[in-house]
Amino acid sequence: MSDWDFLWEVDGAEREFAMETGLTYADLAYLEEQEEQERRRAERERIKHRNKAWKELKKLRDSGTISPEEFKKRKCEIFAVEIEQKRRKKEFIKQLKAFHAHSTNNRDELKDSVKCACFGCVSTILVYHLSYDGETAVCPNCGKKAIVPFFEHIEYYLRPMHDYYYPDEDLEEYYDYY
Repeated sequence: MSDWDFLWEVDGAEREFAMETGLTYADLAYLEEQEEQERRRAERERIKHRNKAWKELKKLRDSGTISPEEFKKRKCEIFAVEIEQKRRKKEFIKQLKAFHAHSTNNRDELKDSVKCACFGCVSTILVYHLSYDGETAVCPNCGKKAIVPFFEHIEYYLRPMHDYYYPDEDLEEYYDYY
């Protein structure tokens, strides 16, 4: 039996993928699941060590062994990952708001474009399908004023924008448009 006999079990795009990588989609899904489990395990371990270091630091502070300045410095070192995550989230939300600013009074901005994107239903739309409410584009799929020009990498921001601006809305009703 050859190492490539597994190709008989797959066809189409999966066969091409398997020929390029030596993995089926199921193999890839299994590897991704294992990597995710390892990432979670490592994160739990990091948090466990962080909490231990935090308790020790508080003991030093309470006993007066270290100065308030030293305490603050060490606290920042202990919580460096969380501080960086918070900074990145803040930066990401700033980017979402920058994209959102292009969703109103955007007729002139869209007139020279071929396609645009809607974060209301998370879809890509050709500009000639749009209707307008005054100077603001309206999505033909969901009817929302959530159209932004098709910026580079905008597709990575559509779902987070939807979740940020429409937090209580489920996207399942728009799955027909994908």
